[in-house]
Amino acid sequence: MLSEKYIGLIKKLFEKTKSKAAIWQKSSTQGQFQLQLSSGIVTVSKYDGDYNNNPAVFISIYNASGDRIDTLNVESDDHEFVLANELYSMVRRSYYKVDETIDGFFDELNSDKVIGETSSAPDDEDLPF
Repeated sequence: MLSEKYIGLIKKLFEKTKSKAAIWQKSSTQGQFQLQLSSGIVTVSKYDGDYNNNPAVFISIYNASGDRIDTLNVESDDHEFVLANELYSMVRRSYYKVDETIDGFFDELNSDKVIGETSSAPDDEDLPF
C-alpha cells in the first residue's frame, strides 16, 4: 500500500499532466517517460507482465544529483493500480500528443478539402521478392 504522500504525488502529477502543465520526455528505457523538476526527476513506466505475470506501473524518484532514491512498484492487484495506470496512460497520451493528433484528424475530416496523400505504386523491380 502506498503512503498518502505518494498517492498525493501521483494525483498532482496526473493533474499537471492533464492540464498540459507538465512536459514529459521519453527516457532511454522503452516505454518509460520522465519529468525533470528542479528538485529531481520522476519516471513512469508500465510493464504488461512482470515477474508475476501481472501488469505493473513503476514510478521512480531521483534526487537532484541523479540518484534513484525510491521506486514504487504498483501491481494490478494493488489498490492504487488504477490511479498509477491512469497516470501512465495520461503521461503517454501527453508525450505522443494523442488528443491533438485526433483533433487534427477531425479538423481535416470536417473540412471540404480532399484528404489523404497519393502514393505511387512501387515498380515490380522494387519488390523484395
